[in-house]
Amino acid sequence: KFKNFSFGVPTGSTVRGIEVSLGGLSEAVPVAANTVNLYPTFAGAPNSNSWTGTTTTNGQKVVAMGNSDADFSYLSSGTNNASQVFVIQNAALPSGATINSVTLYAVARYTTAGATLKLRVENANNTASATSPVITPASTYGTISWTMNVNPLTGVAWTGTDVTSWPLRFGVMKSNLNVARITQLYAVVNYSYTPISLAPVKVDMSFNNGTNWSTSSTAMLPDTD
Repeated sequence: KFKNFSFGVPTGSTVRGIEVSLGGLSEAVPVAANTVNLYPTFAGAPNSNSWTGTTTTNGQKVVAMGNSDADFSYLSSGTNNASQVFVIQNAALPSGATINSVTLYAVARYTTAGATLKLRVENANNTASATSPVITPASTYGTISWTMNVNPLTGVAWTGTDVTSWPLRFGVMKSNLNVARITQLYAVVNYSYTPISLAPVKVDMSFNNGTNWSTSSTAMLPDTD
């Protein structure tokens, strides 16, 4: 930005030079929140789309799993090894972010005492999968979870591509014949990144003897204004 200045120069004086010095302070870009919640956008693969309840169509299943509304909308199964998975939202993370973990959550309860289930991750064509340890939900709805510090299908750290363009599907699988219900399903990505630090700036401009300008600078800041 440019400013007008007034100088108290006596009448009859000869101006031989003007020097302008601009100083700036170090500034850091604010750190964004370190978690992001991701919800279903599409219901499963052909072999992993078998849970039913108050909803049966793929679109209805997606809507049902986006909210924790108890028995108003839910999916249910009493079939051993029956799976229900979803495509979930892609994560929009800062460039250079490190993914610390991905946690899959479901809000679940049993209909028949003793019902057990597992949280499940599988690839897009259902040729590889991984599951959590067996979980026994309570008689009333409560949150169950499975935290994955690495990609469970590769055994290596999560990558930016994993979470910004998911090659995986997320969901649940029954692990016995007793009936269980889920009323919400979502994933949370935990990430961290180093803020970008902007260096100090100094610019000197001199108008010498009315004939030329000279400038010198150190660590110019990007022009964002």
